[in-house]
Amino acid sequence: MAIERVGFLFKLRRYFFDFDMIGMTVNLFSGKVGFGPITKAFMDAGDSFAKSKELKDAIISIGKPSGGGYYGWRQLRYFMYEYEQELRIQSKTSRQLLRWSEDLGRENFEKDHKTIEHIYPQKGDGNAWSKNFSKYSIKQRNLLKNSLGNLLPVSHGKNSSLSNKSFILKKGDEAHQVGYMYGCLSEIQVSTNKDWTAIEILRRGLYLLDFLETRWKVNLGNAKNKVSILGLDFVLETEKTTIAAIQSIKLPVPNPPLAKIEYRDDIVAF
Repeated sequence: MAIERVGFLFKLRRYFFDFDMIGMTVNLFSGKVGFGPITKAFMDAGDSFAKSKELKDAIISIGKPSGGGYYGWRQLRYFMYEYEQELRIQSKTSRQLLRWSEDLGRENFEKDHKTIEHIYPQKGDGNAWSKNFSKYSIKQRNLLKNSLGNLLPVSHGKNSSLSNKSFILKKGDEAHQVGYMYGCLSEIQVSTNKDWTAIEILRRGLYLLDFLETRWKVNLGNAKNKVSILGLDFVLETEKTTIAAIQSIKLPVPNPPLAKIEYRDDIVAF
């Protein structure tokens, strides 16, 4: 767990971690040092980074438009998979509705992001989307589209085909059993929303940052700090709302559908 945590944090700010990995490995296998000291070194380095200003700066830099926002984050797929596993624990299900690719050589930025969808789509210019987002500038709309709370793992090919449709169509229906309602737990959780606006994007983004804090044992500050980290302060002003009002509505724990969607022939490896 210590190694996995440092591995995740290391990719946020590589230069912060001054590790002689080759030397540590040699000393471990030669018997000069045991797992205990190495684990402690990892934990101390992770704790030091977690308490530093570098952590918040790193997460803020991920969301910058120049880098494609959170959609351009190379750890996004792993992060979303880990959140899906947390939802499995919360829902107390053994069913795996988001299948991790078994291809160990699969690390490919372009291919990986085909399984990550923008809920508010990149080409969301139709009437169904303009009514909720026309009040925002082009720059703000792009920030919202690539914001952490607007990105979703897609478990089935048929779901991804709905990418530019309205939110109602993306949610799906019982007749066709296609859409978020019949996807992975992350998709099902999103489908419980009646509509998808900037408020829902901000609310889910705050939830995901809360998860990041708990999962990798870091501290990003209070909710106001997290809104700033996401770069979505303008949503509060535009929507004339408060953080407290947004957080008063909780995201429900999703329940897997009765249909065995994990055995459908259009499932995609995440």
